[in-house]
Amino acid sequence: MTGKPTLAALFEPEPEGWGLRGDPYVWQEMRSRLADLDPPSTATELIALLHDSFEQVVGLGLGAKNAPASVHRPEFAHGGMSSGMVSLDAWRQALMPLLEGRARHLISGAPGTATIILRRGDITEQRVDAIVNAANSSLLGGGGVDGAIHRAGGPAILDACRDLRASRYGKGLPTGEAVATTGGDLWARWVIHTVGPVWCATEDRSALLASCYRESLRVADELGARTVAFPAISTGIYGWPMDDGARIATETVRHTKTSAQEARFVLFDDGAYAAFEAALR
Repeated sequence: MTGKPTLAALFEPEPEGWGLRGDPYVWQEMRSRLADLDPPSTATELIALLHDSFEQVVGLGLGAKNAPASVHRPEFAHGGMSSGMVSLDAWRQALMPLLEGRARHLISGAPGTATIILRRGDITEQRVDAIVNAANSSLLGGGGVDGAIHRAGGPAILDACRDLRASRYGKGLPTGEAVATTGGDLWARWVIHTVGPVWCATEDRSALLASCYRESLRVADELGARTVAFPAISTGIYGWPMDDGARIATETVRHTKTSAQEARFVLFDDGAYAAFEAALR
């Protein structure tokens, strides 16, 4: 034994809200194969081990040429759905980002910090306790992520933001600060609004961008949120270069003490995902 934690730490707690047939089976089978092993020395090696185990459990090499998009597994034909057909890519997208994030955290994460995971997709659809909104200082909605959250969350969010403007933030929410409202019609219970800085080639505003992530986690702790979804703050119409925005985001969250268990970066396209993936290496 090396004295390191065993890989059992990767599988506890189990994710909530299983939405894909067979997920619990795959999770439990991977745990049974790996739980008693000591971790490899690097996160890269551990992630490779996780992918190998995943493909063994699924029974197909997903990276193989002409691998099918779905597979028939009779053991998953339950719960009133008898086909047993499962999407392999959906499985991988559901399970592996979480395990990869936990793998990185197990190898190099600081105690008392959140596990970072990456997702491609729509932040408004995330099943988390709190969603972070890249808001403008008015708190009254806008374009991009801000507009999408207000549309999906409905009028309750705007009403709460108007109350904030009428009380604490008469001049608007300052750049780098964060404040919470209801999540309205979103699955998330809360929306944490933060105002990112506009990128400037002649002025270093990176401390303000880092503050957005730290302050959002501080507010999440006050709320009791355990899972928090972030967008890539300031990298849209505010013009912050994606690679640098990803670096600041991941470094800040990695080193911020928090009670949150998971910080999820939800990236809209492949380019943003690749930038955050590179920043985590």
